[in-house]
Amino acid sequence: MALLAPAVWLLILLIADTLAEAYLDRRRAGSRTAQNRSAAVRAGLRGVAGVAGLTTVHSPETLVITGFAVLVSAQLGTVGLSLLRRRLAQYRTLPFITRNIDLAELRIPAPPGRMLMLFSAGMERCGSSAMAVAFAITAVTGSPHIAVCAAVTVLSGVGGSAAVLSTHVRRNQHLANRRSVIDVIRRQVVSFKPRLMLYALSHPSDRSHVAMWLPVLERLSIPSLIMMRDREISFLIDDDSFELDPPTCPLLVGSSFTDMRAVMPQNVGITFFPSGLMDNYLVAAHLDSSRLVLLGHGDSDKNSSASRADVLYDQVWVSGQVARERYLRAPFRLDQDRIVEIGRPQLAGLSTPRRQPRNAPSGMTVLYAPTWEAWSDENNYSSLTERGASIVQALLRHPAGLRVWFKPHPKTGYFSEEARRARDAIAKMLEAANAAPHSATPDRQHRTIIDTRRVIYEYFDEVDLLIADVSGVVSDFVATQRPFAMVNMTSCASDEFRARFPVATAAYIVGQNISDVGDFVDECTRSNSDDALADARRELADRLLGADYQDSFPRFEQAVIGLLNDRPS
Repeated sequence: MALLAPAVWLLILLIADTLAEAYLDRRRAGSRTAQNRSAAVRAGLRGVAGVAGLTTVHSPETLVITGFAVLVSAQLGTVGLSLLRRRLAQYRTLPFITRNIDLAELRIPAPPGRMLMLFSAGMERCGSSAMAVAFAITAVTGSPHIAVCAAVTVLSGVGGSAAVLSTHVRRNQHLANRRSVIDVIRRQVVSFKPRLMLYALSHPSDRSHVAMWLPVLERLSIPSLIMMRDREISFLIDDDSFELDPPTCPLLVGSSFTDMRAVMPQNVGITFFPSGLMDNYLVAAHLDSSRLVLLGHGDSDKNSSASRADVLYDQVWVSGQVARERYLRAPFRLDQDRIVEIGRPQLAGLSTPRRQPRNAPSGMTVLYAPTWEAWSDENNYSSLTERGASIVQALLRHPAGLRVWFKPHPKTGYFSEEARRARDAIAKMLEAANAAPHSATPDRQHRTIIDTRRVIYEYFDEVDLLIADVSGVVSDFVATQRPFAMVNMTSCASDEFRARFPVATAAYIVGQNISDVGDFVDECTRSNSDDALADARRELADRLLGADYQDSFPRFEQAVIGLLNDRPS
């Protein structure tokens, strides 16, 4: 087209094409590396088109050859810049993300200036595209000055960026010695002398498992270490997007278990696991002198809450008597002396009076918090896909004028595209309700909670009622002593459902009839009625979380100290 189109139209097309790509690039999703490569190719083709435009007006042969040579030089220069940036990123990508660990010994240089990195990153498209437009202008006007100025500017920019980036590459070259970097981190971990270690994966839901135990470990005043594994997260110093910031505990996130094993302290007294993961077996095999404790991330009536894999651990710490009885019913044997009831120390302070009086239903906030779809139908207790939208609609239409909060599980959609669509549909439903005429005031807005930095029970003081599935969410909510409903996704009648899932003995039941949602809200907002399940919730709290459920930290602390003292010498 460049050979056939008039020079003026070629200039217009090149400018439009460059602007269109810049616009689309901001909206495009996917691999940034792949985008940059394809952008460089397209920018090069635009440059070729600009050179070809010179031939359409019979420009001097010397001008065409020079333009092509400049274009090739610029493209080769941008390739060199790309290689330098990649090498610099490799050097500045450490084996671990760290928090509260002194890395001064590594002498990590300051990063390249942001403007330099942005300038060099855009050179592939901007430089060649600018020259293409300049060549087209020369073809239109017949004056080579614009093309010469563009060529000098682009080549100077490429050369200057390459010189500065080369300096940064040399300054960071020592970080490429992986063994040396790991040795420095290992020495720092050893010097901290941790007696407790918490190990988990680094999926957003697993990070919430760690986040719920961090404040508890901080209260212990015993040196603790957090180790997490993540195969995908970026460890680039300049692009650290990890969202878990422990107050004082050292934290290490690594992708390779070989690297993690190299820095894992051998003399740690207790290793806690908030989830029963296959990775735990690797840790157990490496730390043969540490006491292994399955700490869990909440008390749940799900089948997976009592697993044959739990026999791996020296002790299984549970919330209370309900969990102990769950192991007694399990189709395998776990010695009762290996089960330790420690309550839920992170729930301290949640046992508070109702935020709103019963005669003020318009102030009610209802939280709908369905669990995720799990990895198999046998472990799928989620109401989200089948009934989630109907539950939220029933809450929005209730005459009490409820504020509705929706908190999907962080792993929602992990195995099911249908669950992901259901989650997004409810979020849009709440947005539409907020935008509707006569919608709630700004402080009474409906809300979809996607904050991964806060654990779900941190929202409990802001809500009055809960609707959830069979999950640890309802067990934690029991500590508030506020009414809650559980969605019965089984084929069982309500009585049988309560017998099968002990936490449901204090719950209102939402069955297949969606009117159960309105009945639950009505029961909890009538000013002249008693809370029929108040006594049941108090009794359940004692059995589920322990009589000291208002603050079970002393019991947790006693369990930690007792196990440390009982550690074989």
